[in-house]
Amino acid sequence: MNAGKATGMSRLQTITLLMIIIALPALTGVTFAQGAITATLQPSGLIEVTDGAGALATIELNAHGPGWQHAPQDTATADIRALPAEDGAEVTGTLPIPNTDGGTLEFTETVTSLPQGLRLEYDVSVAQAMRLSGLQFTVNLPVGRFGGDEVIIRPPTGDPKIAGLPEEQEDGRTQLWRGDGSTIEVAGDT
Repeated sequence: MNAGKATGMSRLQTITLLMIIIALPALTGVTFAQGAITATLQPSGLIEVTDGAGALATIELNAHGPGWQHAPQDTATADIRALPAEDGAEVTGTLPIPNTDGGTLEFTETVTSLPQGLRLEYDVSVAQAMRLSGLQFTVNLPVGRFGGDEVIIRPPTGDPKIAGLPEEQEDGRTQLWRGDGSTIEVAGDT
């Protein structure tokens, strides 16, 4: 979503992404794990993915208020409950948006395990009219770990897209790819 005005309680966006970068079959509390790979659901709903060598990714809903003031998910207030019928959890919370005179995004994040990853679904709405410069779902990858690797993004329709990760963090460049995706694979051969 680019700069625009959101009106009261309208659904802004539902984002569904299937992650196949991780093999995670079961939820135990708020930690998904198989072998040496673990995805931990933080109290704000942010997901940290690690293995024996360290950080693999952080996964988050985030936004930008007017003037591109960042609102990361770790600033959200949320409640987490286990989903009894499936391996998963539901996070309901609010994310304060800077420069909006108290504006917040209300979100429901549903995390369920799949045989080869996680299914993440976000349902986002607003409680009052406010301006947003951006609303996005972000997968942050450590450059030191994945620099030089490729990311394969499979859109809902059409051919897969391939994006190369830089060898080093480039000043001012944090966005690798933008668009609709149904799956993402990082360093697939590993």
